[in-house]
Amino acid sequence: MEKPFFTPDFCLLPPHDVFARRSERFTELAADVTTEWAEYLRLLAAVCAAQQTVLEAKPFRLPESIDTLEPADDVAPVLTALLDALSPIHHPAVQDTVQRLRLLPAEEIHALACRVLQQQTQPQEQAFVPWLQAALQIICTAWAMQSDAEQHHKRDPADACPCCGSEAFASMVYNGGERDGLRYMCCPLCNTQWNMLRAQCTFCGSNDGISIQSAQNAQQPALLAAAGETCENCHGYRKMYLQEKARHADPFADDLATLALDILLSQSGYARGGANPFLLQTE
Repeated sequence: MEKPFFTPDFCLLPPHDVFARRSERFTELAADVTTEWAEYLRLLAAVCAAQQTVLEAKPFRLPESIDTLEPADDVAPVLTALLDALSPIHHPAVQDTVQRLRLLPAEEIHALACRVLQQQTQPQEQAFVPWLQAALQIICTAWAMQSDAEQHHKRDPADACPCCGSEAFASMVYNGGERDGLRYMCCPLCNTQWNMLRAQCTFCGSNDGISIQSAQNAQQPALLAAAGETCENCHGYRKMYLQEKARHADPFADDLATLALDILLSQSGYARGGANPFLLQTE
């Protein structure tokens, strides 16, 4: 049945070049950063380029049910392919981490991937987490790309990805075309996006006490397109990115280039929802 012209697509599956676009955005953002953080953004640009290579090169057969995804089962060969596809890395700490990953048996990589998915990794494993997340992203994104967007529906809670169930970590507000002004939540695992009303808390669902906060007097281009949607009822926030202010904004890349906004909101008493898989965690 043809949809009414005013009905927005609920679910947006990831585009075929999602990682290539992200790589370009990381490179663009790194050029605007004057601190050592730019080196990490450039590393992630290389990781995303490698993700795209693996995504295009390996066949990923869609499971019978998207609700019974077990991406950890396929992670060892995908991680190996990802590391093989990477450009030469010259940073000693990163070289050491990659070498240690290459020496891990497949069963240990599988167990580590399960802990990553369950958010139960140990402090000594934190250096491995972004690499496992990158491999898991490839698998789940490939599955999402093959799924039927019409079969994905709103979950409870509403911030759960309709494709894989992961908690949203950010949102995009589109500019132009049929999605002009619409807000789409972003999945950190399978890169699916789904529509959710604006000015509605993505945690408690409240329509009251919602504010859009940004970094005042921001000079960094990425900060101009980033905002935090805060809720006075539950004191949570998620970052959103305004496409009208940055045409090529990417939730993963722009998140890591706008950590100053997270610091500002945290100091104001708000707790962040969702997690960027490439944001390094420290104890």
